Amino acid sequence: MICAEDVNMNKGITIIICTYNGRERLGKTLSHIAALNIPLDIKIELILADNNSDDGSTEFAIKEWSHFNNTEISFKVLCETKPGKLYALQKAIKNAEHEYLIICDDDNWLAKDYLIKVFNNFEQMPAIGAIGGLGIAVTDIPVLPTWFDDYHYAFAVGSQAKKKGILKREKVLWGAGFATKKSLYQAMYQHHPSLLPKSEFNILSAEDTEYCLRLIIKGYQLYYDDEMIYHHFIPGAKLSKTFLEEKLLKGFNNSR
Repeated sequence: MICAEDVNMNKGITIIICTYNGRERLGKTLSHIAALNIPLDIKIELILADNNSDDGSTEFAIKEWSHFNNTEISFKVLCETKPGKLYALQKAIKNAEHEYLIICDDDNWLAKDYLIKVFNNFEQMPAIGAIGGLGIAVTDIPVLPTWFDDYHYAFAVGSQAKKKGILKREKVLWGAGFATKKSLYQAMYQHHPSLLPKSEFNILSAEDTEYCLRLIIKGYQLYYDDEMIYHHFIPGAKLSKTFLEEKLLKGFNNSR
C-alpha cells in the first residue's frame, strides 16, 4: 500500500471543482469555499476544471473569486475540451500541487470545517483510501417531494452508512464531497486506464464508483464521516420522478 507519509509531496489540500456550464451554480459554491476554515500552516489550492463550457463559466468564476480577496487559497483554472467529467477530473488531479484532494461538485457547499476534518482524518488514519461526508439537500422549491427520502442517495445526500466509520466492503462512496490522495489516485490508474471510455452504456458519474472499486480491490478501506457536512443544491427541475428514474437510477445501474 501507498501511505501519505511515504510520498514526497506537499501535504496540503487541493479542492477540485469540475464543471460544465455551471455558471448559475458556481457563485454559491465558490463563496462557501472562500469562507472555509484553514487547517493551521496548511497550504490550500482550488482548481476549477472547466469541461468545455459555453456559458462563460470560467470567466464568471475568475471574476467571482476575485471579489472574495482570499489570500489563503490559491486559485487556478484548467480547461479540458474532451467531454466527460472523467477527463476534467484526471487533468485536475495531474496538475494538483497537494497530496490530499477534495472533489467538490459545482453545486456542493462545503461546511466551514470541512478542510480541517478531511486533513485530520487522513493524518490520523493514513491507511484509509478515501473519505466521504454527509450531504444535506437544499432546493429552490418550497418542500422536497414526498418520495425524496426513499431515494436521497441518488442525489448524493443523507447518510452513506449507519454510523461513522469504515464502510462494508461492498459499499462505495459518493463523488460529492469526496476526499482521497493524489498518490493513490495516480497509482490506481498507472497501469490500467479507466474502463469508462470503452463502455457502451449511458453512464452517469461512474468515475467515483470505478475509483472506489479499484481502491477496494487493492486492499484500501473507505471511510464515512458524518461530521464532514456539505449542502447539495438540487434545483426543482431535477426533483421529478422522470429525472430520478430516467437519468439518475438508470445511470447508476449502468455504472455498476
